[in-house]
Amino acid sequence: MNERRLFLTSGGLTSVMKQKLFDITGKRPEDMKVLFLPTAGIATDGAREGIAICLHELARMGIRPENISVYNLELIISRGYERIYSAHMAKPHWMARLLTMGELKAFDAVFVGGGDGAVLCCEMVRTGMPRPSWKLHTCIVPMSIGAQTVAQVCSGEYQSV
Repeated sequence: MNERRLFLTSGGLTSVMKQKLFDITGKRPEDMKVLFLPTAGIATDGAREGIAICLHELARMGIRPENISVYNLELIISRGYERIYSAHMAKPHWMARLLTMGELKAFDAVFVGGGDGAVLCCEMVRTGMPRPSWKLHTCIVPMSIGAQTVAQVCSGEYQSV
């Protein structure tokens, strides 16, 4: 499908929502590639426990663990920072830099974890994560505060499901 969809959730996905996700992406669970952004929820052990639950639930949905990529914006070098120690590397590991548009397109869905929306927004600004990158995906599944933050960033760009 070419339409972009936005699931706004809090507290996880019901079985109906999970099936809808697969219907929208047109992928079987075992073939689906997911990018998980836990950035908003890593400040406390309770928040980190939520990350563990999300990863567990994605696997229970049938999404292969090797097809789930965790991408924490807090690990990305700030926009405008001139690399010193890694300057000899033409392209640092994907987990330590902003993904290119082509790399982002490789994912069928983006799950944005809950937590502190201000942290997520600040990290998006600090790293220079381009707003258009949200437009590349068939389906974005923000959870809890991630839902509110992404809804504001993507306002008017996605059809809510």
